[in-house]
Amino acid sequence: MARRLLGGCYRFDTVLGGGGMGTVWRGYDLVFTALNSHLDAVATG
Repeated sequence: MARRLLGGCYRFDTVLGGGGMGTVWRGYDLVFTALNSHLDAVATG
């Protein structure tokens, strides 16, 4: 299944499971990841 992007900042890669209440996806917050790596670089100098 193709990756999906929601709101330009959340990437959903694979379906983990599903049932009568919906589908569960493995997802990543792209904005938080970028901010976190930036803060790590600032902290180390």
